[in-house]
Amino acid sequence: MSIQPVLIRRVSRVRDRMESTDPGDAILDDVIVLWRAFEATFDRSRSDEQNEMAAVALGETIRYHGIQKLPATRALIDRLKHLENASIGQVAEWFGSDADDKAALKGRITSHVAELRQAILPPPRWNDRDSRKLSDLLYRCRCAIIHSGLETNNSLVDIVLPSLRLAMIEIVIGRAAQLESISLDEATKVFDRG
Repeated sequence: MSIQPVLIRRVSRVRDRMESTDPGDAILDDVIVLWRAFEATFDRSRSDEQNEMAAVALGETIRYHGIQKLPATRALIDRLKHLENASIGQVAEWFGSDADDKAALKGRITSHVAELRQAILPPPRWNDRDSRKLSDLLYRCRCAIIHSGLETNNSLVDIVLPSLRLAMIEIVIGRAAQLESISLDEATKVFDRG
């Protein structure tokens, strides 16, 4: 088994930092580190297609393991329900502050979250469209964080970021497992050994 050492190092770095109390800025940094680890699992030579490549990679990973075996990812989807009560401006900060119609953006995002929340309920109804919706939401979060569009005083930061960080750890480990054709449990043991 040859999981990329860079993935193990990045996940270990984030896990080590999680043991201390983290302000919002540290969690933002962790999400960037984890997203970079996820990006290291696919060819990024065509930067104009990163969102599409991330969607394909996430879809492959979820299809390989099944959404029911990804509890942190399901928990993130559930936490995103807080977007429904957020202001239009807060949602735009996360998912597209340059959108012409921010109210329509919020409606579209909250609709996608509602569909994803239904898809994770038993019996499993998750499909590739759901993976694409989740990937789009994760990629938009990534852009807001990396391109400094997200303010740490946005009330959603404290609600969503801890779950996003745990989901990204799980997704990176899940992606590594999928690439090595091993189970999530086997890959988790490798990452736990650091």
